[in-house]
Amino acid sequence: VKNPGAYPIKGRLTVVGLISLAGGFSESASPNEVKVMRTRPDGTQEENIIRVQAMMSKNSGDSEGLLLQSGDVVNIPKSTVTIMGEVKKPGVYPTKGRLSVVELISLAEGFNENASPNEVKVMRTHPDGKKSESIVPVQDLMSNHSGDNEGLLLQSGDVVNVPESTVTIMGEV
Repeated sequence: VKNPGAYPIKGRLTVVGLISLAGGFSESASPNEVKVMRTRPDGTQEENIIRVQAMMSKNSGDSEGLLLQSGDVVNIPKSTVTIMGEVKKPGVYPTKGRLSVVELISLAEGFNENASPNEVKVMRTHPDGKKSESIVPVQDLMSNHSGDNEGLLLQSGDVVNVPESTVTIMGEV
């Protein structure tokens, strides 16, 4: 958040209300991975993940499950994406707002000589827990100089895999 710190609870305070009090999400926040840690009366720890962005986009009025109690700790992690495979610098990178597949490959210093740039896979876990995988033909996009990167924007937690270029030979070899 923009202004982290301890905030007093006055009346009913929800996670969304606390984020608002703290100045909103920072540019590097991951709004779908907000963790609320609570110590129960018996001393055990409870941790809940609140998908604030997904909840707000559905205009859900049900915020009862998001009421905070004294002693709760709310943690908003940084938004990151992972790139692996045939790039020069695989690793975890911050998204800092909007980041496209092409920009991530650039941050990873580009493809290495073994890359298959038209078979780049983006693996995503959606707010409902379902997983999806899509193939992005990066080389074709770059050669067409298409300015439409909207469909290629990454979300926190995405994993981008640049596979190795292979050739298959079949038949009577």
